[in-house]
Amino acid sequence: MEIRESKIHCDKHNKKCYFICIQKECQVGRRLLCTKCISSQLHNSHKLVDFEDANRWIKQKEKECIEQLNDQSSEIWRQFSSSKQKINCLLESIELNLIAILSPTLHKLKENLKTNNIFNIAQSLSEFNLQTPKQQDQEIDLQFLVERMNNSLLQLEELNTKVHQLDHRFLWKQIKNFNGHDDVIYSLDISPDGKRAVTGGGDMQIRLWDLINYVQIGNPIQAHEGIVWCVAYGQNCIISGSDDNTIKYWDDKTMKVLDIKYTNDPVFSLELNQDYTNLASGINNLIGLWSQSDRKQIGILKGHTDYVTSLSFYTHFLVSGSKDKSVRLWNIQTKQLINIFSGNQNTIRSVAFSKDGKYIASGGYDKIIRVWNQNNNKMIQYDHGDIIWSVRFLDSETVITGGKNAKIKFWNLNESHQGDVSIECERGIMTMSITTSGNTIIAATNKDICIFEKPN
Repeated sequence: MEIRESKIHCDKHNKKCYFICIQKECQVGRRLLCTKCISSQLHNSHKLVDFEDANRWIKQKEKECIEQLNDQSSEIWRQFSSSKQKINCLLESIELNLIAILSPTLHKLKENLKTNNIFNIAQSLSEFNLQTPKQQDQEIDLQFLVERMNNSLLQLEELNTKVHQLDHRFLWKQIKNFNGHDDVIYSLDISPDGKRAVTGGGDMQIRLWDLINYVQIGNPIQAHEGIVWCVAYGQNCIISGSDDNTIKYWDDKTMKVLDIKYTNDPVFSLELNQDYTNLASGINNLIGLWSQSDRKQIGILKGHTDYVTSLSFYTHFLVSGSKDKSVRLWNIQTKQLINIFSGNQNTIRSVAFSKDGKYIASGGYDKIIRVWNQNNNKMIQYDHGDIIWSVRFLDSETVITGGKNAKIKFWNLNESHQGDVSIECERGIMTMSITTSGNTIIAATNKDICIFEKPN
């Protein structure tokens, strides 16, 4: 965090602020001061610091916090490793005890089976069930070991939760912040090679970004005559959709228009399939399907009763979310509706397939993320705490949500303890995209772009 004096003005004199009052009980009531405030001599001059000193203090505190977190992380990993070692020793001890208890009886049973002696087989089975006093003592020892192991497993589970939280909350670092558009960014996508990103926003522009050198590529493109609600990065081309009722294709090197598709209604969502051969577009309450080889329309999917706000592909399956509160699953090859997932109480803003296609997730204005298991059609849900604007899968079992509360939250579908792991941002998360490696999250926060990276 850094205080920039050029962005702060005195609310009384409308002049740039240069000083901060650090007096514990300030009598004036204004702590950010311009030169005119200073000249009024209402503040104790010994209790004033300039922005440079304040920033030095903030950076020192940030450094101390990071060092403290690193120390805590190291200690938790040490405890985690120690508990794992103890459990391995316990398991080996249990295995040896089981062998010592059961081996003689099982050996006798095996020999009797070889001779087909029915009487001796029955006797061996009886001995297997009737324990000798020595075996009973060993059983007591075994139960004690099992209890110890169970206690250690509980401790290990608690440590695992802490490690998981550290892994996401403290290891994800913000490495870059682009001061982006002149209005809210509504759409974002990453190039197939992960080296570029494209954004579209309320300023009717699309912009290109270099994700290797972290700079904007060229000048902004005045792409549409309305809000750019959606963008998709294809093979050597960029596709944009707007409420000016057009879909435009752009050469991603020259940023010249390659093709324009005129629609009768606003275009709110675009999505390319994994091999970039087909495009799906949400046009009002319809879903248009387009071949990318000749850019011709190859079908229309009907069923939604309001705007189609979000789309996601997995192989030849397409999931769609809408203002009509429904999530629908389609087969693109047959162009048939497969399933309707219910439960959402308000407009859906984002849908996503997991990497393996097993799960479908949705989020929207009711603040709840819902995840459906395709294998058994069961649904689980989590409370994000505010309106959800973006849902993405980090991997096959971890889904992330971004929303109005300026938080990126992580939800592991195989863990019972949820909701404490998040990345804090300065502004609401309008949309997100994740690189194919899963190690970089790019988030549009209002007019800016934030890049978070997880160290290897």
